[in-house]
Amino acid sequence: MRTLALILLVLEVFCFSAQADDGNFSVDIRVDVTDENAALARERAMNKASRAAITSLAQRISTVEGAEKIAAMTDPQLVNFIKETSVINEITSETRYQADLRISVNEDLLKQYMEERDIPLLNPKDRKRIVIIPLFREFQEDEPKLWESENPWRKAWKNAAINSSVDFILLPISGEASSVINTDLAKQADKEALEKIKNLSTANDVYVLNTTYDGIEGLITNADSWSGNHLTIKTSGAKSSGDALFNTAVEDSVRVLSNLAVTAPTITPPTEETISIFFPFSNLSEWVAAEQKIKTIKMISDLQVLAMMQGQVQIKISYSGDFKALQKEFKQKGFNLSQNEDKNTLIQNDKED
Repeated sequence: MRTLALILLVLEVFCFSAQADDGNFSVDIRVDVTDENAALARERAMNKASRAAITSLAQRISTVEGAEKIAAMTDPQLVNFIKETSVINEITSETRYQADLRISVNEDLLKQYMEERDIPLLNPKDRKRIVIIPLFREFQEDEPKLWESENPWRKAWKNAAINSSVDFILLPISGEASSVINTDLAKQADKEALEKIKNLSTANDVYVLNTTYDGIEGLITNADSWSGNHLTIKTSGAKSSGDALFNTAVEDSVRVLSNLAVTAPTITPPTEETISIFFPFSNLSEWVAAEQKIKTIKMISDLQVLAMMQGQVQIKISYSGDFKALQKEFKQKGFNLSQNEDKNTLIQNDKED
């Protein structure tokens, strides 16, 4: 009977080499295992590392339920999907095995197995993308940190190796997407700012994760999204554990948000239309003023002048939605948009008879 309790830690899962050209998936894993002897410790470390690599791949190419089915397989079953195991470096003692391993998984074989057993496979084009905006304050009454280097919540997301069928994107410090938001707008989860970030990042959703210490017992995260989700995620752990607590909070957030993302319906953006419009004016300043008003209509994404004639300008606009909704938007701005004999005419309301 064994008298020594098994202690095994898969300490770190580094960045993946994603999907290689030869149909393999590689991952670097650090293991630290103690057992009755070094041989048993090494065997168990290899099994656990192989399981971690295969389930990491499954989480990227399948649904949550599909990945769970792969994770439920036995070690002898999973080892069939291992293409190669390379030892980068290792330290062995009488009862302990420590190593940095590179595990290569035969992705094509795993996909074939999943197809044969009706385990869902995700099309890479269908992977959802979520932008993360990490706010942190030590106490509720504090001003939150966002871009600051001493923001441990941002640091945790930056260094996280995430295993999920959803792509999580940390909002970068610089760039066009980051320029549309500041700490105040993030605190409010400003809808307009989040939408701009979503579009600039070609993401499916944007989450502001407003996190603070939950006394000394862990972290509490209030998550607000562009899509309208409002939820609270609690992470257990000691405040004194430092970075480890924030790393656990990232894992908790990824799990919750991944489940929401894969079950949420896909939001189809409205079709963009383009039309030509004639606008009569008395003088040029009248047209300039009208143009400024037209550009404030949110449905309109682009305005171009096609021709400038005596007392009339022809413009082309691109807009999202239907024509009736566009007419309503123009009316709210003081214009009447009409369509006669395939000709669209825009007239200021105070000029109508």
